[in-house]
Amino acid sequence: MIFDQPRTAEKAQSGIGTLIILIAAILVATIAAGVFFDVAGLFSSETSATSEDVSQQLDGRLDVVSVSGSVSGSTIETVNVTVKLSSDRGTVDLRDATLQWVGPSSVETLTAGSGAVSTFTITAHGDSSPVLDSETDRATLTITPAAFGPTLEAGDVVTLTLTTRSETVYRIQVPADLSRESSVSL
Repeated sequence: MIFDQPRTAEKAQSGIGTLIILIAAILVATIAAGVFFDVAGLFSSETSATSEDVSQQLDGRLDVVSVSGSVSGSTIETVNVTVKLSSDRGTVDLRDATLQWVGPSSVETLTAGSGAVSTFTITAHGDSSPVLDSETDRATLTITPAAFGPTLEAGDVVTLTLTTRSETVYRIQVPADLSRESSVSL
């Protein structure tokens, strides 16, 4: 049997070369781990910065609740756009907002105010002011198209871009038949 043979005394030899290779492997692994940790830290800080940017962009977004128009004869005399905050974070001062009106025959940038040609008026609902600071706050922006361009007629299409810290784009289409109506949903 093989197990009955006497064992000869053998010693494993490790030389200085093996020791150098072992130390080099440990150093390479340490450096690689350091690089991985640095890259992970960099990604973590970039992710945090991106997250903050997205949160700031979402704060102050507006949702259009409703859009209606007051009919006078065969044209729309005023357009009422009711807005609210899209989330409960942030505040929006509508007095600082601009409204770009891209109508059938004119492009106009409107500002909040009264009396000037290129303005819209703000009506706050409830106890809110022109500063929306909760999801329950509402405000109506009233636009008089004849003040800066031609009136809106049946079938006309308008694109509104309300700019605060972010932009809210809404497309309005006037119904084909305005007869016998005093107010229409747009």
